Amino acid sequence: MTEAIILFTRVPLPGDTKTRLMPCYTASECAVLQTCFLQDVLEQCQKTKKEIFVAYSPLEGAPLLKEIVGESLPIFAQQGSTLASRMHHAIKTVLEQGYDSCVLIGSDLPSLQSKQILQGLFLLKSSDLVFIPTMDGGYGLVGMKTPITPVFLEGENGKASTLVDILERLNKTQYKIKCFDMISDIDVPGDLLHYRKQMHQRPELFHNKTGTYLKNNHKISVIIPVYNEGAHVLTILKEVKKLANCEIIFVDGGSSDDTVDQIRPYHTVLKSEKGRGQQMNAGAIASGGDILFFLHADSVLPRDPVKEITAVMNQYQWGCFGIQFSSSSLILWICALLSNVRARSQGIPFGDQGIFIKRSLFFDMGMFSPIPIMEDFQFSLAMKNQAIPLGMTRHKIITSARKFQGTIFHKLAVMKRMANLRKMYQSGVNPDTLVYLYEDL
Repeated sequence: MTEAIILFTRVPLPGDTKTRLMPCYTASECAVLQTCFLQDVLEQCQKTKKEIFVAYSPLEGAPLLKEIVGESLPIFAQQGSTLASRMHHAIKTVLEQGYDSCVLIGSDLPSLQSKQILQGLFLLKSSDLVFIPTMDGGYGLVGMKTPITPVFLEGENGKASTLVDILERLNKTQYKIKCFDMISDIDVPGDLLHYRKQMHQRPELFHNKTGTYLKNNHKISVIIPVYNEGAHVLTILKEVKKLANCEIIFVDGGSSDDTVDQIRPYHTVLKSEKGRGQQMNAGAIASGGDILFFLHADSVLPRDPVKEITAVMNQYQWGCFGIQFSSSSLILWICALLSNVRARSQGIPFGDQGIFIKRSLFFDMGMFSPIPIMEDFQFSLAMKNQAIPLGMTRHKIITSARKFQGTIFHKLAVMKRMANLRKMYQSGVNPDTLVYLYEDL
């Protein structure tokens, strides 16, 4: 029995492929990701040792496609006005060449395994149709021995039919149908987050093209809460330029100065109730990155913060920067040292150390508590209670020493008051009470 595989794909041209991943990814990044998907699926197809055809669109993408799949692999252009009609044409084209059966596979299935393709072909020996369902209600693989037209009818409003629609349409026919496994295709940013989870469940995915790209190119959403920071906005706007290709989200808590007016021409500004925890939660919910980086507006970053965050996140689920103050004071040097020792030895960082974390973990932990103070301390305590190790970057973040102005005695008094506030919080004092004591600082 002669069998064939059809790899059904769009050519990875920037701006023409995987556009639903934008704006979290640029057009060029979407094209790179599609190239990775295509190469990974092709590798699994080649492992089966079956004949492979590539059905592609658009027509002008043929030269680039040949560079990706090689000159020896047969390719042909998709034909039809709809996705369903193009798939029908591809299957008909291949079966008319004399093959007894074929499977058509989407090119956005980098978690697909060769054994699944072989299983689909094996099941066709005793059935008329096989499907691998996708988690979004469609299918990633369809196989048949003769073109079955009802499979390729359009759904309502000209939309592609879901697998449920197809199975209902075929319910009263005599076709023998097999569905097996379940797979995730990648269309939207959430699908990439799911794929990252799969990488930890299936370590081999770290080493394919998609896994290697994602491992080295985390998408970071930077969330910066602001409130009456007009005097410091120019500094943070300069600093975020170091965060190339990151999503930058400012969250304003109701500033009465010109903070928002200074930021808005350059970056997204969300509105939220005042309170650092609530503001950061609002930014996280609106973001699209797989890593969330919570940054204070008075921070100065090291030269390449993205590289440092990526290095940590390839080994840990969350992390922070070491800290130093924008002052040469010995007292503040000791204060920073104690903060860094606490973070490293106890796994308890504070917000001014630039906490970053896997998106899924942040939401699994319930986000920051909506309390007016100590939201970072509470979150770190919760992470410690779950025994989730903390990673730290090689270089430090510089934070403002503005609350430590004055004499050595004043600086020591502020440090003591801060320590007392943390003890009071841990002993159960209401955060609404603590916030008034904090504001006195």
